[in-house]
Order: sequence, then structure tokens, then C-alpha cells
Amino acid sequence: MENTTRQGVKFGLILLLLLAVLGLRMLLSREGGKPRYTDMPQLLALCDSKNAPAVKEALLHSDEGALRNEETTLLHVLLERDADPAVLREALSPPSPLLRMVQLTDAQGRTPLHVAAARANPAALLLLHCMGARDTTPDREGRLALDIIQELPTRWPRACLSGKTGGNRKAGWS
Repeated sequence: MENTTRQGVKFGLILLLLLAVLGLRMLLSREGGKPRYTDMPQLLALCDSKNAPAVKEALLHSDEGALRNEETTLLHVLLERDADPAVLREALSPPSPLLRMVQLTDAQGRTPLHVAAARANPAALLLLHCMGARDTTPDREGRLALDIIQELPTRWPRACLSGKTGGNRKAGWS
């Protein structure tokens, strides 16, 4: 009987410890009553809603796993999906954690500049440049973002990535 009591106490203590750990984890996953985003699909759904202020707030309360994985970063995915420009601006405004990702590469060796160039997205290219992205990293094929731009059928300015803008022309586009 004493052995059964010990086992019951042991089981009760283990259960209590487990509940305490789970409760603590739940408390830590919420900061000031705000949900903590833990995976990329949650953030992508919010970004698709085009609610730019909510996206900015969510990024500040996101786990690293929600912002990047072995294959890509949230910034790469937003650019590939041609995210709403207002959402992209908010997502890259300080103190967003995405600012740390403007030079990171995905599994194909592409930086966010490569993705924006391939999507022919001049607004995203300029925004990335303003946020510190530089066209210095070649992808796995050895191409810089500028090389991708030059392969496009449309006319693109070299000033886009060099930081030089043409006189009265908006962002150097003609």
C-alpha cells in the first residue's frame, strides 16, 4: 500500500510539473496579451490580409522560426508573392526583424534583391536598397540582381541598385 502511495505521489508531482511547464510556456507565448506568431503560414495569412499595421505588430511578436526556415525567409516569400506595397513597407520599417534579412540568401542562393529583380518589382527593389540591401552576393548561378534585371525584356535603370537616381525622373525610370 505504501508503494502505491509513493507511485501516486510521484505521478501527481510529474503531472503538476508538466502542467506548470505548459502554463509557463503559454504565458511566455503571449506578450502583453498579444499572440506570439510561431510559424510562417500564420504570418503569411496576416500579410495576405493587407493590414499593414497588424503585420508590423505581428513581426515584432514573432519567433525566429516564423521568420525563416532552412529553405527561405518570410521576406523572400513576401517578394515572391508580390506582397502589397504597404505591407512590404511596414514589414521592412524599423524595428522590424525582417531588416536583418535583407542580405540573407534562400536555398537557391538568392537574396531578396534577386527575388524582386526576377519579379520585375521596381518598388520592392528601391525599398530593399533603402533598407540596406546591396547587390554584392551572387546567386548559385553566379548572377547578381542587376544581371537578372538586365535579362528582363523591359528597360531598367542601373541606378536602381547603385543608389543613383536620375535627375527629375522618378527613381531613375524612363
